[in-house]
Amino acid sequence: MKLRTKLSLTIIFILAVSIAAVAASLVVAEKRYLQFQARERVLLLEEGVLKMAQEASLTGDPLMLISYLKFLVQERSEILYAKLRRSSGEVVLGVETREGILLRRSELPSFEKGNGPASLEMGFSRVAIEAGVREALHRVVREVVAIGAVALCLGILFAFLFARAFARPIQDLARASQEIAQGHFQYTVSVRSRDELGWLAIQFNAMAKKLQELDEMKRDFVSAVTHELRSPLGAVEAFLSLMATDISEDRVEKARWSDYLRRMRANVSRLTHFVNDLLDVSKIERGKMECVLRPVAVAPLAAEVVDFFQARAAEAGVGLRGEFDPGLPEVLADADRLRQVLVNLISNALKFTPQGGRVVVRSRLKVLKETQGGVEVSVSDTGSGIEKKDLERIFEKFEQVEASRDRVAGPKGTGLGLAIVKGIVEQHGGRVWVESQRGVGSTFYFTVRLAAEQHAAARTHAR
Repeated sequence: MKLRTKLSLTIIFILAVSIAAVAASLVVAEKRYLQFQARERVLLLEEGVLKMAQEASLTGDPLMLISYLKFLVQERSEILYAKLRRSSGEVVLGVETREGILLRRSELPSFEKGNGPASLEMGFSRVAIEAGVREALHRVVREVVAIGAVALCLGILFAFLFARAFARPIQDLARASQEIAQGHFQYTVSVRSRDELGWLAIQFNAMAKKLQELDEMKRDFVSAVTHELRSPLGAVEAFLSLMATDISEDRVEKARWSDYLRRMRANVSRLTHFVNDLLDVSKIERGKMECVLRPVAVAPLAAEVVDFFQARAAEAGVGLRGEFDPGLPEVLADADRLRQVLVNLISNALKFTPQGGRVVVRSRLKVLKETQGGVEVSVSDTGSGIEKKDLERIFEKFEQVEASRDRVAGPKGTGLGLAIVKGIVEQHGGRVWVESQRGVGSTFYFTVRLAAEQHAAARTHAR
């Protein structure tokens, strides 16, 4: 059964039960009111007779009361009889008593001079009174049934319209889910309202957009991985073929083979670096990255990494230097992981800085929190910069800025380096971020907490 049909039947059932409950309540209340009105009419009749009796007593004319009583007995079906007795017990007016009566007896004033008070006894038919109540109640029931039927018909119409309006967004979401499952990530859902269903449609569209981005990242990653694997493997295979040819021709030249081996070693190192990056990302995602935190001096470690890249920077025609505050306290870090962060950041800076540019590595003391100091390290370049819209996502795995990536000659990378940097820094309890301006350059920052024994002195020095 479709959702729209189930929802319609549910609404109709609830509406029918509600209408029946309201109708029953109205009928019960009306019955009580009609019974109350019947009792009030009896009291009003009695009150009218008493007033007539008082007038008859004042005028000394009992015939007025007798005529009125006869009229009531004839005209009002609920009155069975009326007996007017003098003080002597003589019945002035009376009829045969019947069953099923309500008796009302009242003392009346004297009608004649010298006589004592008279008494009036009236009998009311319970059957007639209840019949009047039932007749009035039947009219009310008919009206309630008619109104309930109209309300139910309108409710059925409303139920189908509401179920259709409610089920349509869900059907759209179901259809969109099928499209997404088939790989059509560009499919979106129309947002028809601002309620929970509208919010769900917005979130679904955001999910579809994210899946589309992930699909594009996957394709880019596969392309990058293919390039990263194919190029060094192809080079190694080519050099092995050359070596095999030399052997088959009995021509082994030491200098040439040394060059072959050097190039093969470089390509194998490239493959090893790529595989290690993949393993590091996997460890970070699973929370298995091993970091042995010990007091580490940042300045000597950063200077070591800067010296390591001097040859590459000179080859690329890029100026590379380090500027470190003197007397920096030790930080609590894993030296190898901290070196890995600097290697990735400096390598990226050199890659995206054109010939004639410069890369500067700086470190300074910084108060991270009121009770926690740290060292801030930055790597600045004079490259092409990064668009503002790309700043928040460049630390995601496999993410690469297309505009900058297209300007890089040679291997493009796989977009894992900054993701590894972010994972390592955060595991050290620090923070990493970037500031960039198109055409000017970029500066990557990260912070590392101070070793415990350095906290107090660092806070005083930073101030």
